[in-house]
Amino acid sequence: ETIEAALTALSLAGAEDAAPGEDPAVSGAAAAEGLAEPANGGFVALDGTTVDLPPLPPLPERTKLPEPLFEPLRQAIGSYNEALEAHKKAHPKNKHYWGHRRKPLTEGDLKAFRKLLNGDASLLKIRSRDAQLSEIDSKHSPFTFDRSGAETFFASPELTVWHLLTLHRNYHWGLFFLFRYDHGQLSLAALRKRLQGGFDFRLLAKIYAELGGEEPLREYLTSEYLREIEEITFDDFWVYCAEQLPLLDEALGLRPQSGPKPLIPLAALEILERFPKVPQRYLLPLMGLATGSRKTLREPARKLLAGAPQIDEAIAAQLKDGKQDVRSGAADWLAARDAKAQAAALTAALKKERSEMARAAMITALERLGEDISAYFDPDTLLAEAEAGLKKINLKTLDWFDLDALPRVKWRDGTPLDPKVLAWWVALANKLKQPGGNALFDLYLDRLSPEDSQRLGLHLLRSWIGHDTLRPSEEEANAHAQANVDSYFSAMSRWMKEMTRESAFADLRAQKLGEYLQSANDNKGLLGLASRAPGPDVAEAVRGYFKAHGARIAQCKALLDCLAANPAPAAIQVVLATANRFKAKTVQAHAQALIEDIAERRGWTAEQLADRTIPTGGLDETGVLELDCGGDRIYRASLAEDGKLVLANPAGKEVKALPSARNEEEEAQIKAAKKALSGARKEIKQVDSLQASRLFEAMCLERVWAPEEWQQYLLRHPIVGRMCQRLVWL
Repeated sequence: ETIEAALTALSLAGAEDAAPGEDPAVSGAAAAEGLAEPANGGFVALDGTTVDLPPLPPLPERTKLPEPLFEPLRQAIGSYNEALEAHKKAHPKNKHYWGHRRKPLTEGDLKAFRKLLNGDASLLKIRSRDAQLSEIDSKHSPFTFDRSGAETFFASPELTVWHLLTLHRNYHWGLFFLFRYDHGQLSLAALRKRLQGGFDFRLLAKIYAELGGEEPLREYLTSEYLREIEEITFDDFWVYCAEQLPLLDEALGLRPQSGPKPLIPLAALEILERFPKVPQRYLLPLMGLATGSRKTLREPARKLLAGAPQIDEAIAAQLKDGKQDVRSGAADWLAARDAKAQAAALTAALKKERSEMARAAMITALERLGEDISAYFDPDTLLAEAEAGLKKINLKTLDWFDLDALPRVKWRDGTPLDPKVLAWWVALANKLKQPGGNALFDLYLDRLSPEDSQRLGLHLLRSWIGHDTLRPSEEEANAHAQANVDSYFSAMSRWMKEMTRESAFADLRAQKLGEYLQSANDNKGLLGLASRAPGPDVAEAVRGYFKAHGARIAQCKALLDCLAANPAPAAIQVVLATANRFKAKTVQAHAQALIEDIAERRGWTAEQLADRTIPTGGLDETGVLELDCGGDRIYRASLAEDGKLVLANPAGKEVKALPSARNEEEEAQIKAAKKALSGARKEIKQVDSLQASRLFEAMCLERVWAPEEWQQYLLRHPIVGRMCQRLVWL
């Protein structure tokens, strides 16, 4: 039903173009299904208009090259042979050197080369002999020789696209090497020159196919390395692609796979961006990608559908889809399009929505569209939801967690949150098993008091880690060793003569102390509400976990998900460090994927993300942290040469600690100042360790920065800037 609704909404745009006496809705729907393609090879566009394709020009004739044309090339071969011989004499002892494996070129090589260009020899038969002539063609050589004859030959107007594309087929795999790479071949430069000025890409593809090459579009759609469409400067490239729509159909899932390699959907979207209008046959696959979970495909698909008539109505129809991912994607898309007219449709869908993920997406979309969403956070409404949810949810896997011990939290306006509501959030998080959180939890946490959301996150994180890492006590380990030492010693001493009863006891005790009594992996969803935990504290806790319990792969991945959702720079830096180095490669790969996702959301590269999220510890550019202790007492913590904070009183005298409160009003200020100072010390210690390693790797890899980025994010950074200065002066 939702597919039909989307089709109907978009197909009505073609109603004006219906033939006289024809039902517009039927005509539009047929076009939307790709059934009304023009007979001349064109296509029906999303707006219902017809896009015609120009006729194909005649194929150029394949001519024979006369023997005298090769005389300049013969001169270049002579110069090459002389230089090769001199090169071998200059390296007489190194028999494995490049030049010693080359033989002088002969008249037979030139004859074979001429046969190849004239189409008188098989490409496969000639390839091994002709490979030597590529040294004459290429500008790159370990020795110099007079190649002016080769330049004259390749500049000859008698050499057509046929001849030059034959050489391209011989030297390279794939037509698109022609556009992406430049290996210095004279023939490649000559071919590019002849293709300038309006050569029809369809003719180029046809000649390439005649020479035995793979269908160029299939080659493009299967390669991860040759897809640089901006390098293809042909204005009519889209015309060629429009004549190959079945391949685009296959890439976008409208046809089954027809070759040994699957076609890449993103490559098909890149090609469709070159079309003057999007074919209507791709409406449904594009709608699916635009609301799907694959971000790399979602944005290009949305861009292609941006100008489609009645598109907002079609998106709103997907709010009724059976998949929560599609409903969530549709809500997000409407918000991104600022489709205020669809707010009513979002509100109606939200009333029936049962999926927490989709509800969060719809509420977020309404907020972005400027709608009042306060009703969804009404205390009575939340309490009713919580009471109903707690009655139905199964808390068996959470029996170890004390819901009554949760910290008391408040909304931003100071209103206390009912403990039942918070208990429901925790139970729901446990059920959803999303350690990286979700949009609904973000909405909840953003509306809590920042201090309370931090306390809640730290409580959940530490509780989860504590439950996961619980081990036997010293007493239990000693009792286990005492009960089993005799049998263990008797069995092992036969093989290990040096073993004593004391060492056997120590082995058993250590083994018992190393056991895990339980796992918190089934409760990883709790971490979804911990994404606002203080950056320095969560970084310290997770780094400690990785060091002591890094073999627990699933739990490490869950903690990384939690850190990646945390906006604090200190948390992001731990994910970055894990992406660069970690013993378990699957954990490292998981961290790398998270970093790519974070960088993509912010429009940065992974390296830029690493530079721009270095914690400052609250220090300003000069390396000073001001601490308000009440009244006129402003203490200053400054970064010393040894990297530690030095505390000074208002008179500038170094002191060991902050002052005591003089009255009740100053108690809160002193408490906040102590917290800021403690957090700064933690972050500075973490930055010193992580950034020294990261910058060391960058130096080994000879990384290059744009000057303005290096100055802004490194040199002017209060902590890392000093590292850079010390390195430069050293």
